[in-house]
Amino acid sequence: MSGAGRGAGGNAARLRFAVQPLVVAGQDIAGLAMTLSTGGTVAGTVSFEGTKTQPPRDLSGFRVMATGARSAIGVPASVSQVRPDGTFAITSVPPLLVLLDAAVPARAPDANGRSPWQLKGIYLNGREISDTPVEVPAEQPLSGVVVVFSDSVSGLTGAVREGSKPVVACAVVVFSSDPALWRLPQSRYLRMARTDADGHFDIHPLAPGRYYVQAVAHLDPLQWTNPDVLERLREAATVVTVAENETKSIHLFIPGR
Repeated sequence: MSGAGRGAGGNAARLRFAVQPLVVAGQDIAGLAMTLSTGGTVAGTVSFEGTKTQPPRDLSGFRVMATGARSAIGVPASVSQVRPDGTFAITSVPPLLVLLDAAVPARAPDANGRSPWQLKGIYLNGREISDTPVEVPAEQPLSGVVVVFSDSVSGLTGAVREGSKPVVACAVVVFSSDPALWRLPQSRYLRMARTDADGHFDIHPLAPGRYYVQAVAHLDPLQWTNPDVLERLREAATVVTVAENETKSIHLFIPGR
């Protein structure tokens, strides 16, 4: 990485990569030569499935990004803003396994204070790859990616009680019933919210699926996505299934202290 600038725009054009698999078997390795090259490119389009909302005219706040999977932890995410014509091109993608993701703009919320759009899925040649790591070769662009946003926003709301009293600032952890999804970086199947002064919580958006839900009075904010922590939490967790365009309500209780 050259240049002192920070941020997706400043560093993306200056990133160079070299990858060399090695087997270290008790002996020194000498004379290793690695040649830096620019990363790969992911190109495609975005589309909108609106049941009650017109597709946005201004796409400048929508972003598509490539984030390193477990083999590429520490590599900065490569980001592209969506162009006015609905196309995007992510450049400087490392030649390692990456996950594609997308983000909606924070502005223009609906009456409930949230964006009417959420990521429905990312597709390549008709196959969904939203949660599947892909490798982007430097020599050949990965094109034809389709990112679909939907206004059918799913979520989970409810309240946490200790006896008959609301629990304030309690952590509510929502995590997929599939442990394989716990290990994805920035997984959309791991969410956490804090209860308000009335013990209520609201988690939107939430990808449709089957989840464990657990209320925890004291939780390390840096460790709640740790698979070992989630493994312990699910032992006493409540199981819920959230369908597309459904906001499910649930009441949770924690033991008296």
